[in-house]
Amino acid sequence: MLGAGFILNTAMADNGAKPSVAVIEEKTITLNVPGMYCPTCPFTVRKSLEKLDGVKSVKTSSTTKTAIVTYDSSKLTIDDLIKATTDVGYLSTVKEEK
Repeated sequence: MLGAGFILNTAMADNGAKPSVAVIEEKTITLNVPGMYCPTCPFTVRKSLEKLDGVKSVKTSSTTKTAIVTYDSSKLTIDDLIKATTDVGYLSTVKEEK
């Protein structure tokens, strides 16, 4: 069994190559999304992030005005996440950890 962050590719290549292991660079980030003020806002933000290939999970809250995103950093950048929220009308920034 492989640990977290690994995917075993069991498909054999046409040339008979052995299965390979791909490393997933999973990261979790908290975005401040100050424009989320109603019950529908977190749903809209969550859906915009979940559409991105590489996003593993999203938790949003209008109470804390945040989106906690777990994603594959080998496929996405923080700028991609921010663009996704901005594209649906919600500016976001990376939350500073204290």
